Order: sequence, then structure tokens, then C-alpha cells
Amino acid sequence: MATYWHYRWSQQRIDFELRIYPGGAGDFNFATATRVDLSRGALVNLRLRWQYDTLPIGMPQLPRLELEFDIRRTDSALLQLLLQPEVDLGSGIFGGAVVRLDSTVYVGNSNYDEAVGEFIVMKGATYTGKTLKVTAEHAYSVALQYVDLRAHTLGTPDAQSKAFRLYAVRDSKGEVFFYDKEPDGFTNFWTLTLPQWHQHLQTKALGAYRALVRRSTAALSLGQFEQEFQFYKQTAAPDGALGAALTLQDVEFIAFSYSKTGALDQNQGLLKQYGSAYDYFADWAEMGLLRWWSWQDVGLSYSRFWDRFRWVELEAKDVLKADVKLYDLVISGIIVSMYDQLGGGIRKVERTVRYGTQSKRQLQVPVWFHTMPPVVDQYEKVGYLSGGEQFARAPVLLSSVLYYRGQSAGSGHYDMLRVHEYADVQLGAGKKLSDYAAFTPFDRSGLDYWEPGAMRQVAEHSFVVRLAEMLQKIFANRLTVLDIEVPLDRLVLRSALSGRHLWAMPGQAVKLPLQQIDSFLPAIEWFVMVSCEADLTRWRAKVQLMEQTVV
Repeated sequence: MATYWHYRWSQQRIDFELRIYPGGAGDFNFATATRVDLSRGALVNLRLRWQYDTLPIGMPQLPRLELEFDIRRTDSALLQLLLQPEVDLGSGIFGGAVVRLDSTVYVGNSNYDEAVGEFIVMKGATYTGKTLKVTAEHAYSVALQYVDLRAHTLGTPDAQSKAFRLYAVRDSKGEVFFYDKEPDGFTNFWTLTLPQWHQHLQTKALGAYRALVRRSTAALSLGQFEQEFQFYKQTAAPDGALGAALTLQDVEFIAFSYSKTGALDQNQGLLKQYGSAYDYFADWAEMGLLRWWSWQDVGLSYSRFWDRFRWVELEAKDVLKADVKLYDLVISGIIVSMYDQLGGGIRKVERTVRYGTQSKRQLQVPVWFHTMPPVVDQYEKVGYLSGGEQFARAPVLLSSVLYYRGQSAGSGHYDMLRVHEYADVQLGAGKKLSDYAAFTPFDRSGLDYWEPGAMRQVAEHSFVVRLAEMLQKIFANRLTVLDIEVPLDRLVLRSALSGRHLWAMPGQAVKLPLQQIDSFLPAIEWFVMVSCEADLTRWRAKVQLMEQTVV
């Protein structure tokens, strides 16, 4: 009969429950399994660690659970389980013992049951003579890392992935479009929308997650983070003005090509750049200044850069220790880098934030999908259409350009058009990218779009450049950093959405008026949690906060 090990403890306003069970095939049923209660004192140390790299944007290191057991007081069968190697779960997935941590938070006359998460013992244990130490990684993180894009397949085009023939055209107004009308025998292409692609990755990650935690009904949601980006159509006129706003279902990228010989090929540029879906979603978040974080046991959520709709509210009396580093965080420069180096001839955009500083700390933001025009070499031109329009074949295609379906001016037939080079991003607190780097239309009249220099002029007005300008303004000031220690039960989340919950998750806002600590300190009260080390046995949490003053 299946067995699981159970440990429960309470202190002040929080109860914790720990359950450990073996990894393997099939669902694990607690109701029918044999429960073994660990003796008091068996668990010597239990720590949860979360952290971002310097700045709270992108994908953090998701919660990592560190457990230390007293060998003399711990059931020998559990020790043997923790020493076992990973189990082959099929489909290239390996998992170890599963550690599930739940909590109950008491606030007034109410109590809230919250799942802290499920963790997978992925690495070997450390034997010290008296104790056994193991580390377990959050199951979300493990599942996303198992979606290896380099060894991944997009499947095959389905009925919803409409085929079209693709080539570049310089039309009479100077813009480059991608048309579906081409002489017979040329390559066909299929596209996917961004939601289709991200749902595909989420489905793959969900399969891995369910296998790891042994629960076929488990949920894993990544949220519709793409909705924070606003893309636009182009207009028929060459004045560079923004066209109508595009919905996410309108925005597509090239997923497959199908040659005249019948060979199907995938967008290798997309798949080869990433080691895992974890890396891919981390880049998306950094591009939009979003913060991923895990929430309960249903998936990953995100916050926008200035969001404060979930927060922890602390007072000076809650702080056991404080190290206030006034104006300590200095960002010296911004680098927005392109994976696809053909976009408008731009490989990266650099902006200096502060001159004369000795800080070498730079913020690097990777961009995969973009909307800059392709550089078309003169030697790639292969013919003319009616009206003297020149066209070029597939070598000008970019694996990371975004398109939408429509008709270019006067073409009279179906086209794939490049999304306008400008895009906007919601940042929270009523702010968006355009508040820091306003859109200015670039008149393309008279430009020769077969010249790389002309492409670069358009690219200089793109989202990529505006993103660098926005970051330059946001991080122009030195930021105050706090290292504090607080009782664990003070990390209780206030939410504008749904009551209160236990929380110790970096990425969320923290309200702590500095002048409550000492009156001579600056009047800063809002911060974002960058890292947290929660000691669940000693009931303390060490937290690093970064100033979140909206500029």
C-alpha cells in the first residue's frame, strides 16, 4: 500500500502541514494511502527561498524548499525514499519524491487555507552524520524546464493554420509587405497566433506538471500576459501613423514552412534560441517589465511593473532587524538585445542611465518577437509585379517578426502585413510605455526600402528603441534597498481582489513607511520584494525590498 509522511506544526497565526510521498506513475491518493506521522523534532530545519536577479522583473527563481531531518528521529523508510535517485516518469520526464506544503492563516475570526506549493526532490541528499539535508524545487519551475524548445516540436499544421506563400514587396508608397501571391513552386508558410503558441507550451508544461506531482486533475495556468502588449496595424499612407489596434488573435508569426518538394520544416530560429519554456517566458516578462510569481497551486501569475493590487503592509514595530541602504541601487546602463539580428539592421539598443557612476550594473532586456522591417539585400530582388513593384524571396524572412492578415493599398489580393513597428505596454498604476517614450510617427515618403539605411531609419522609431528609452527614464534615479527581518506571520497578503492570504513571494508590493523606522529617513513607503528566505521552523523571514516610487 502507498505511504506518505505527515508533519504539522503551528505558531501564532499560521498552521503548516507537510506531506511527503514518492514520485512515480499514476495519481497518488491520500485518502487510501497509509499515513505515517513524523515524530516531534524530526524536522530540524525547513526553509523556503525565492529571489529575482537584482531587479524584480522577469522570471524569479521559483520557491526552493530546503529540508533537514534528524536521522535518529526520522522514519527510516522516509530517509531511504529521499536517498533514491530520480524516477523515470516517461516522455523524457524524471521526478523524485514530492513534498507538498499547505498552510492555514488565521485573521480575526476567519481562516484561509492556502497551498504554498508542491516541490520535487531533484538532487542528491547531503549526509552530515546526524542529519540528512535535501533540496526540493517548485514543481512549476521543473515542469517549465522540461519543455525543452531545442528538442521540441510544434506538431504539424492543422486546419486553423492557414497556408500562404510569402515574399517581400516594396510597394508604390515605399513600405515592405509580405504577400501571399507568388509564382508556383515557391515555399509555403504557416503561421500561429501568439495565444495559440503559448497555449501549446502551457499544455506541454501541464502534462509534465501532472506527472511530477502525480495528480491528473492538477491545473497549471500562465495567465494571458500577452494582453499587456498593444500592437497596431499600419496605415495605407506612408506617414508612419498608427493604424487600428490589433487583438492578440490578430498577431501571428511564422511557425512552419513547406517546400515545393514536400518537406515540412519548423521555425528553427524560434526553437533553437531557447533551452526551455522557462527561459522563453522569462524573456517575455522582461520585455514587458512583468514579474512572474507562483500563486497557490493553480499556476503562475504576473504583476505589472507598478502594480500594487496585492501587497503586504508592515509597520516599524513588525521589523526585527533593518539595514536601510539609501539610494544604493544604481543602474548604469540599459541594453535591449535582439535575438534576430536582421531586424532593421539593429542588433541591440544601448542607453546610458547615469554618467560618472562607478556602478557596472546594467539592465539587459532580451527581445524575441519584434516588428521592425527586414533588411532586404539588393541581390535578393528577383522580379517585378504589375505597377513596377519589386519583390524578393524568402531569404528576407525573419523568424521573429510579427504579422497580421490584411490588404495593402491597391494590391487587390490577400496579404500578410508586418505589424507596425511601434507597440505599447501596460505598466500598472495607470502608466504605460508611451508615457515615458511617446510615439512619434516617422514619414517614410521617398525612402528606398531596398536600402538597409532606410530600414534602420524606420527601426529607430520601433518598440525596441522606445523600450530602451523608457527604462532609461525609470531607472534614472538611485533606488533605496532594504534588508529586513520580520516574524513570518507578518507576511500576510492584503488583496484588492480576494481577502488575505499567507504570502512570502517576491514580486509583490510591500508598504513600509521608512519614517516610522526613523524620522530622518526619506518619505519612502512603497517597495517591491526582491528576495525572501523564510525559516519555517524559527518563524522568521529575511526579506530584501527595492524602492517602488512611481516616476
